[in-house]
Amino acid sequence: MELSGDGPGFVDRLRAWWEGEEQDPVWQNGQPVEVFTPKNRPPEVSEHDEAARAAGYLPMPAPEFPSVADLDDRWPEWRLDMAERLWGDGLLTPGGLSYATDFVKAMMPASEKSFLDLGAGIGGAVRGINKEFGVWMTGMEPSEALAEIGKETSIKQGLGRRAPVSWYDPDRIRLEARKYNGVYAFETFYKFADKGAVFDACHLTLRHGGHLMFTDFVLAHPGDPGETVRKWMSADRVVNPLWTAKQVHAALAERDFDVRVAEDMTDQYRSMVLTGWLRLLDSLTPGKVDRSFAMNMIRECEYWMARVSALDSGALRVYRYHAMKPSAEVM
Repeated sequence: MELSGDGPGFVDRLRAWWEGEEQDPVWQNGQPVEVFTPKNRPPEVSEHDEAARAAGYLPMPAPEFPSVADLDDRWPEWRLDMAERLWGDGLLTPGGLSYATDFVKAMMPASEKSFLDLGAGIGGAVRGINKEFGVWMTGMEPSEALAEIGKETSIKQGLGRRAPVSWYDPDRIRLEARKYNGVYAFETFYKFADKGAVFDACHLTLRHGGHLMFTDFVLAHPGDPGETVRKWMSADRVVNPLWTAKQVHAALAERDFDVRVAEDMTDQYRSMVLTGWLRLLDSLTPGKVDRSFAMNMIRECEYWMARVSALDSGALRVYRYHAMKPSAEVM
């Protein structure tokens, strides 16, 4: 069985893996390996069963997150745990911390500078970039539940001042004038109703010569994107209209941003998604995956494969933008 990412087939392989159906061998590092399924799975065992522990049959450990009473129903604890397994500690989007740190290098991070993340999630990138470059970080997140987790985690790690995370309402965004050297976000703005207002706020809060960098989902062409993209939008709860890549570029230019990069990075994004999933599957040990974890993994895979299918349709793209605020006001 070759775990390629060809849309629904990837999910079908996961289902077959769980149901114990006969499959072609899985290859890792050039060698066939045993695939654990319910047919060779031991009975459910207690985490206190020492004999089962010795045999390696314990279930997956429970995720450890701060208790949040109003946890965002899009991000139950099992899904946060799955995201960290896929993308890395504190990360909810593909690419890993190395991708995030490489991404912001174009903004020339340094200890005397300050950056703002407008899609901070639970703060993994905010904390990681601070640790890597010493830059003063601020994370803002439109989900109250995720922002609270990010805030608590930063405080717990002693980064409450250098990498704080807080909530904001994108429909009423207010940012302090000329505060940051750089603003960035990963796949965040596409869900917002008034994207122009967010770009206005970014322009206001940037210092002269400051950078705005972000990746986002855009339509390849105006009009109906087709059933595959509509299905993904439903699964991702996208209720506001998506913009085309040209609309984003025009909106930035209208706000006096100098757009340096507007690049289609769909292939790279797709590769990062599939790499995360293959790495997760490689990390699973036969005999140590319980039913609830396997079912949640399939649910999450279905969500991501809906996104990959939308990208593969050609109607949905991922773009990277790098724009700069002029170094001085034009008189």
